[in-house]
Amino acid sequence: MKNVEALLIAALITAIVSFGILDDLDYRVSDWLYQEKSEPNSDIVVVGIDSITLNKLGVMSSWSRRDISKVITYLNENDPAARPAVIGVDLLFTGENPQEPDADRLLVETIAKYDNVVLGSAVIADDDSDDGNPFAMWNEIWQGDLPFPALAEVADFGHICEPLDSDGLVRHQLLYVNVTERGRIYSFARVICEKFCAAKGITPKPPPITESNGIFYLPFAAKSYTQGVNFVDLLEGNVGSDFYRDKIILIGYYAPGMGDEFSTVLDKSSSVYGVDIHANAIQAFQNGFFPREAAQSLQSIILFLICFATGLFFRVWKIKSVLTLWLIISLGWLILCKIFYHGEIILHALWVPLAVSVLFIVSVTIN
Repeated sequence: MKNVEALLIAALITAIVSFGILDDLDYRVSDWLYQEKSEPNSDIVVVGIDSITLNKLGVMSSWSRRDISKVITYLNENDPAARPAVIGVDLLFTGENPQEPDADRLLVETIAKYDNVVLGSAVIADDDSDDGNPFAMWNEIWQGDLPFPALAEVADFGHICEPLDSDGLVRHQLLYVNVTERGRIYSFARVICEKFCAAKGITPKPPPITESNGIFYLPFAAKSYTQGVNFVDLLEGNVGSDFYRDKIILIGYYAPGMGDEFSTVLDKSSSVYGVDIHANAIQAFQNGFFPREAAQSLQSIILFLICFATGLFFRVWKIKSVLTLWLIISLGWLILCKIFYHGEIILHALWVPLAVSVLFIVSVTIN
């Protein structure tokens, strides 16, 4: 009879956690256990289009693309011996500007002149999936939101799409997206990483192994990669070459209300700008460390077996032995999760400790 009870309880607990009822709580524990802040890579620097920039130049819709061309030219020509390895412009130039065709032409000529610029692109997509999988949409092929045709012919570009987990946080990234016009487009961060390695004469580390949707888990390093230099500083030529020499310079939105702020696992209480997420992804590509989630089915089987075994032991052992086993399994699982994480395997951190805790309480109550 006790075997049947242990079997039923193990099956019930496994079903509850496997169906995602406790996902949000599991996310929080896993984020706490796995995400480790570190120093931002000094080769990566963000130049923000911040509130000072917007106050001086106006809203982005009123900008001239001449300003972008001028900054790119300054970074390459101010000190030609110290130009950046890569200039990543985290902006979309999806349509020509009929009011300033000369500015469009200048931007095309500027991008064509220098070989160290990467632009952003996106997709025109709607997530209408109803299967509860937040990443299901990335299995599909979407229309591209690409640089305007003349610019796309001469520019290197990568997508800047941000996949969100079911709780609205950024934990993952997209190695690539599939678009009707170009096929597979790799991420802004991956294109920049490969261009940086080419400039340095080094072999880039392999990209993460992904499923067909290109999703991979992102180990974050830092919330911010800025050093206090904004877009206006570059536009006015107030930045010395030591700031950008041989580095990856990322230019992107850095002010509230620009539609490029995300909640991440690093700090759920405040937002991170999209350009800093790209910086984290670049650093991850450089490190080559990409943990992968273990198969859900395998983790469910392991959970069931642990619940079944501990359920039997808890019913027949004395309280001191039960308490000791509960502590060993709960703490031991967290330690095992950490060890597996550094071996590039991600386990559900909460499942086992929570399950054995429930079994512990039930067994003590019954006995």
